[in-house]
Amino acid sequence: MIKRIKAKHLKPGMYIHKLECKWSHHPFFLNQFKVKTEKEVYKVKKAGIAYVQIDTEKGDDLVADITCFEEEIKTSMKIASEAKNCITGVMEDVKLGKHVQVDAVSQVVNKMTDSVFRNESALLCLGQIRSKDSYLFEHSVNIGVLLAVFGKHKGFSREVLDPLVLGAFMHDIGKIKIPDHILHKPGRLTKEEFEVMKMHVVYTEEVLEKTEGIPDTARQIASEHHEKINGQGYAKGLKKDEISLYGKMAGITDVYDALTASRCYHEGRPPTEALKMMMDWCGAHFETVLFQEFVKCMGVFPVGSFVELTNGQLALVLENSKNPLRPHVRIVMDHKKKRLLSPSDVSLTQSELRIVDVVDPKLYKINIGEFLG
Repeated sequence: MIKRIKAKHLKPGMYIHKLECKWSHHPFFLNQFKVKTEKEVYKVKKAGIAYVQIDTEKGDDLVADITCFEEEIKTSMKIASEAKNCITGVMEDVKLGKHVQVDAVSQVVNKMTDSVFRNESALLCLGQIRSKDSYLFEHSVNIGVLLAVFGKHKGFSREVLDPLVLGAFMHDIGKIKIPDHILHKPGRLTKEEFEVMKMHVVYTEEVLEKTEGIPDTARQIASEHHEKINGQGYAKGLKKDEISLYGKMAGITDVYDALTASRCYHEGRPPTEALKMMMDWCGAHFETVLFQEFVKCMGVFPVGSFVELTNGQLALVLENSKNPLRPHVRIVMDHKKKRLLSPSDVSLTQSELRIVDVVDPKLYKINIGEFLG
């Protein structure tokens, strides 16, 4: 992948695809080469070159600034709150027929993506703290986070990813035009009610079409996130390659978040259980290979999972490690299933403890938010 970076971020090990200056204005014999020493980096900067293009397939990639979980969770709590207020305001504007302020929304969305690149586990963990009464707004924020994480793991550049996250954030704004007795019905919708519900995709498309500054890829997310590869989705009944890659990714994240959230008509399922259910739908709803990529990026035990360890203690998965079976966890209950006064963090890669089961925190009246921050 070719990436344009500031020359000040150039490091030994990167492969220069292009120096953004005339050939006569730099001291190198070749225009394309692998940077081997700090001296070569210094020569680029001394030549006054502001930007270079690197090839991440032939050399090292730019590593984003990484922050620890404890530091990022504090920042992400503020971002999540700001994002929820933002999407609430957007939907109120849509309901009143006002224009969506894209610049303001984009600023919030970019903060979300920045947080994902610093430490994706923070916002993923917060995504497991849900309120039945706020599902519509929290769902929009969570889809933005999940798509940012998915895109990051697929190696998307920010130029590609930012419009996708914007589309994910706004993918359901048309639901504000669905009658409340259908939108919040505490039970299965009738055939007629479901036809009304499906119109939210059309309403969203109409709003985005009238909104200046919405990228085409953002519109794809909104219009295709309910399509299925067998052609049985909506609103257009697209199938297989008729659905864009971005639409397929959005569809996976949309279903995953819906399954793990508690709503007025069902309790949310643990993340691992949701992934198992979705695996059974591969080939009909989702592309198998793409879904497997999503599982890989989420981990065997997704962040926010509640697990039992070999010693009987219960713990919250905070971050994944290079070993998918040994994440970083926060132990919150002892072997007798009593709450610990002082939860302790353990990296299972450096411990003899192992995960033996995934459990439902609701069985122990656990609110994940109590153990964050």
